[in-house]
Amino acid sequence: MVATHTSTCRACVNMCPTVVEVVDGRLVSVAGDRDNPVFRGYTCVKGRSQPYYHNHPDRLLTPRKRLPDGRYLPISSETAMDEIAERLQAIVADHGPRAVASYFGSMIITNPLTQPVQLAFMQALGSPLTFHPGTLDKPGKPIAAALLGAWQAPLQGYDRADVALLIGLNPAQSHYGVPCGAPSTWLGERLRAGMQLIVIDPRETELARRATLHLQPMPGHDVAILAAMIRVVLVEGLGDREFVDRYVGGVEELRAAVDPFTPAVVGRWAGIPADRIVEAARIFATAGRGYAAAGVGPGFADSSTLVEYLVLVLETLCGHWLRAGERVERAPTLVAAPRYVAQPSGPRPAYGFGVRMRATGLGATAAGLPTGVLADEMLLDGEDRVRALISCGGNPVSAWPDQQKVIEALDRLDLLVQIDPWMSATARLADYVLAPKMFYEVASATFPTDMMMLMPTWYGPERSYAQYTPAVAEPPAGADVIEEWEFFHGLARRMGLQLHLSAMFAAEVEPWRIDLEHKPTSEELIEVLAAGGRVPLDEVKRHPHGAVFPEPAVYVEEPDPGVTHRMQVAHQQMVRHLGEVWDREVRAAATGGGPRPDGSGFRLVHRRVQHTYNSTGVEPAPPALRHPRFNPAHLHPEDLAMLGLRDGDEIVVRSARAGIPAVVRADPTLRRGLVGMAHGFGGAPERDSEYPRMGACTGRLLDAADLADPYVGMPRIGNVEVTIIRRKRPRVR
Repeated sequence: MVATHTSTCRACVNMCPTVVEVVDGRLVSVAGDRDNPVFRGYTCVKGRSQPYYHNHPDRLLTPRKRLPDGRYLPISSETAMDEIAERLQAIVADHGPRAVASYFGSMIITNPLTQPVQLAFMQALGSPLTFHPGTLDKPGKPIAAALLGAWQAPLQGYDRADVALLIGLNPAQSHYGVPCGAPSTWLGERLRAGMQLIVIDPRETELARRATLHLQPMPGHDVAILAAMIRVVLVEGLGDREFVDRYVGGVEELRAAVDPFTPAVVGRWAGIPADRIVEAARIFATAGRGYAAAGVGPGFADSSTLVEYLVLVLETLCGHWLRAGERVERAPTLVAAPRYVAQPSGPRPAYGFGVRMRATGLGATAAGLPTGVLADEMLLDGEDRVRALISCGGNPVSAWPDQQKVIEALDRLDLLVQIDPWMSATARLADYVLAPKMFYEVASATFPTDMMMLMPTWYGPERSYAQYTPAVAEPPAGADVIEEWEFFHGLARRMGLQLHLSAMFAAEVEPWRIDLEHKPTSEELIEVLAAGGRVPLDEVKRHPHGAVFPEPAVYVEEPDPGVTHRMQVAHQQMVRHLGEVWDREVRAAATGGGPRPDGSGFRLVHRRVQHTYNSTGVEPAPPALRHPRFNPAHLHPEDLAMLGLRDGDEIVVRSARAGIPAVVRADPTLRRGLVGMAHGFGGAPERDSEYPRMGACTGRLLDAADLADPYVGMPRIGNVEVTIIRRKRPRVR
């Protein structure tokens, strides 16, 4: 008997509404929900491929324990938790709780309970060391927001946007920069309504082909381009001068800092016409309502925090903040809405506070702890090193920068626990691999959607939206799989650690004491998270297809009396950093560069692909893909001709750190001198021979000591200099 259910995909933060078919508990098909008012039936290949993943023969259906000879022995979840708890207790007894660290990757979105219960466990354990990918993937956004100071109401954003400035992102692949739902449809509707679209990207993406104005620079010049645009706005007196005069500080210091960045000079550096920079600035500053967003292009390269800071400065000079009396269309639904007030607050601590890393001295940041230096904490000599890591929802070996150092660090641990439905590259190094339920087998609600609305990002829908889904499929018969939160609950019970769970952003709701002896249900815990939400969970459940929840309406309040704070568009550290960028650009222009016939002088840039989500969906790759299952090295056809290469030839991409195998693909949308590859692919070096099936790890090309963002310890991930070396092998088709 076929049963049909409404649900939500959780293969990425988009959380597309779906209609699924289940036969005897087995997921057999997934399609978009055409009755959903926001997504209108939209899904991507990741979501539609979920029956393949849920039922794949390589899926882990029982935990694994690594034996001394490297083989893995199936064991029960209960036995695994018994042994892991005992080993953790011994490590804490000998070395203290700080010897234990945890990491959650981007796939924690599959279950809304994983992150809060994992954090509750680490807090009960007494360890401050919980890391996540937010300090590797666009960490500059929250750091820059802290340096600028806050307008205590949201940006105008998607609501009736007259202009959008999108830098180094491609919504068709990443679902970022335009509202989730049907991104292409929304963009078409706004463009037909007169919105002007400015795209800055070294590649002529699907987005760039629809742009009003496309600037196609060489990578690494985003800071200079934004500084030049700000200079145009200030020199020509554009933007919202009344707003700036009343609420913004540091304008004259900013004017002096950007003065050298003339469009003519920056245009020569970036390889774009100066008049196009001027045109972009004028369009953005005069169009009316609008927003700007930077993606992983600038986020992975030099000075990502400064890029994000200048984006916010440009938004602020143009007055793109909601004012008193305006309705907040993107208010959270399942969690409590903050008080929105039309007033500024000054800068707040952005980096270098709280717990300090003992290997590097870096502190906590507004984006979180510096994941880029966690390997150094494991490699420390002496008693202070991290000796145990619990990794959940991620694949550090394939996803973290500097793969060689990461593998060395993980190998040195006394205990590595990986929670993973696959024997991923990290699972192959783990002492224990816990097998989790997959997301159609668990209940969920769109808490990540609310979180995206509350963070300084451009994920999420255009309007307040929510959906709840029960579990709609069952694990295969005989499987020993558990929800990730159940693992942390099981450890806490065995170790005598009391866990507390708090409602999200509802300070008036008392934290809930989780019963360790009588395990609560997932539904009970979801109710705890939703306590105090703007819309009651029971009301959300009444709409199985998901719904927009405009009521109760949220408005921006009038400012409080006596507020004198100002947002700072010339933070001292950012001005200093901008001067350093000027000096670096001048030196680079004097030395020249670019691709050479011997294969040197190329720059590696990263690109998203829709069938994967960071390191998830790579192995096993879904069937019937229009694109290869590996991550090709894309080069401009003229670069291929210069190197004597043809489409499908095998090469080695080599950096100063290491080399990886690749297969070339001609891509006329790239600027010359660039090599575009997707990140998150591949395994450890010994699996390079499997490249045609699983790709290669670009993280191996990266050097953890080459910092692109010193505030958060993020290594340079994009715009890395590489050399192309031809391999004497047959072409791959």
